[in-house]
Amino acid sequence: MALCLALSDRRAESVALALTVTFGIRPGNLVVQGHGAAFLKIETQAAEDRNRRARVRRTTPLLRQIAAN
Repeated sequence: MALCLALSDRRAESVALALTVTFGIRPGNLVVQGHGAAFLKIETQAAEDRNRRARVRRTTPLLRQIAAN
């Protein structure tokens, strides 16, 4: 399980790096977290490409709401 989480964390970090390099998003504006086998799309013990994914969520509107209060 720890190996899956480490791989997932590295995958998330790679996505963050790509967003920083390609789109100029400051690293301080990104939070990455791997989920390992916690949220599988396809329940299997075998390698499954559809379980290798990353989610990007925009948090700017949430931060603006907090700052306004």
